[in-house]
Parts: sequence; structure tokens; C-alpha cells
Amino acid sequence: MWISLAVVICCLCIGKVAPAAHYVGCYASFRPGLDGATMRSASNTPDNCIATCEDMGYKLAGVENGLLCNCGNTNVTYVEGGVKACSKPCPGDASQECGGEDRQAIYSTATKSKTGCFIDKSPALPFALIVNSGNTPEFCTKYCEDKGFKFAGVQMGYECYCGHKLYDSRKTAEVSCDTPCAGNAAQMCGSETRQGIYRTGI
Repeated sequence: MWISLAVVICCLCIGKVAPAAHYVGCYASFRPGLDGATMRSASNTPDNCIATCEDMGYKLAGVENGLLCNCGNTNVTYVEGGVKACSKPCPGDASQECGGEDRQAIYSTATKSKTGCFIDKSPALPFALIVNSGNTPEFCTKYCEDKGFKFAGVQMGYECYCGHKLYDSRKTAEVSCDTPCAGNAAQMCGSETRQGIYRTGI
């Protein structure tokens, strides 16, 4: 692998909490790949890399081969590497994955935030309902943002709603949104009468 970007040897901010971000995918990292800075760190994780790239003003962050954190505004390769190719443990947290050899897991650094768990009446978010077996908060938030909506809501595990504002609804206890997501059972996607609502980057 040849490197056209200057490699900056540095230590990423340890313990820094990154904003919630979209997972873009696993890509072959043939250079130039992401079109910005490249850093190496023994404490590399997706969260640390995302936070560092966002602080530097970049829209994308990519973790590669464990140690590398790449930043940029454009992914100039667009060659899918397959999820299994991005399975190398992160040196900063071995329970997380940081790309692979010649493969980088790319994330958007756009800040997203959870608004809360809401009682679904009208429904709370009435537009662009889709049912997806891969539904997660990240999937739904990206879908709604791509459609131009300000809010995304997950419900019943597999439902994704979008909207520009919350309608007849009120916030309730977070534990009420207790249905596992269809796309990741470790995450919660609302419940039968509750929506987990997130703000997109719009």
C-alpha cells in the first residue's frame, strides 16, 4: 500500500466522547481514500477518530488497520470492502473494530442526538414510514436525513418514521422504549406505543 497523504504521528484524545454518527460502510483504502489528514494512535477507536476528525472540520472519519485514523470530506475510492474485512480489533478498545489491512470503516461526523422516548399517538412523526429488517437508530436517522427530514423515530423494532416536527406526543421514561432493533438486538427501537426519536443533522 502506498500513501500519498502525509502521515501525522500523533495520539488521539483519550477518552473523548464522539457525537453519535452514521456508519457509512467498510471500504477498500487504496490511497488517496479519504482526502484529508491521517493519524496513528495506540488508543484508536471509532469514537476517538470521529471526534478528532470533527474537531478538525472534516465530515468523514475512517478507522483502518487498528492504528490509523483517516479524516476527509470525500471518500474518493467508493470500493466496498465488505463488513467482515473491517473486523480488526481497535488498540484503544479490543471489543470494537477498527477496519482492517487496506480496509477502513468510514463514519460521518455529522452530529446527531437522541431527543427521547415519546408516547406515539398520532403518530409523533407521521411521514416516510418504512419497515426494514435492518432497522436501527443509525439506519433510520440516515434514511430520514437523506429524505430531508429533521427528526427520525424508531418503533416496534422494525419501523422507521420521519418528520419535521413532533406532533401530538409527549416524552416518557426512556425504559419504555424497550423493543430490540430488528437490525441490532443490542439497541432499542421504541416499542408498540413508543417511538425513540432522534434529531438528524439537518
